[in-house]
Amino acid sequence: MNSSTVDDKPAQRPVDEPAAPFDGLELIDKRTLADLLQINPWTIDRWRKSRPDFPPCIWISGSTPRWSRAAVMAWLASLQKGGAAPDWVKSRTKPTKAAEPSRRRLHRA
Repeated sequence: MNSSTVDDKPAQRPVDEPAAPFDGLELIDKRTLADLLQINPWTIDRWRKSRPDFPPCIWISGSTPRWSRAAVMAWLASLQKGGAAPDWVKSRTKPTKAAEPSRRRLHRA
């Protein structure tokens, strides 16, 4: 018998050796993403629908979304840092009542 036919099985890595990275693509589930962002998992569903800049999910089955950890980290790095909250600033830029024409009638005595 030829010695090359005896060991046709692929070599297994030792248990304590980490697996090789898969092109830097680590996928995380919704619960892990929510924990990472310190938010409720339902917020992720809202953001997926309402924020065009939110990282897209990868559907590994019809009901199983996963996110690339690298894409999530890049998205986080692109967000505004410091200062006032963007939503708070938007709500404070409405015109004041003094700028609006008065709709009250003057009462004459």
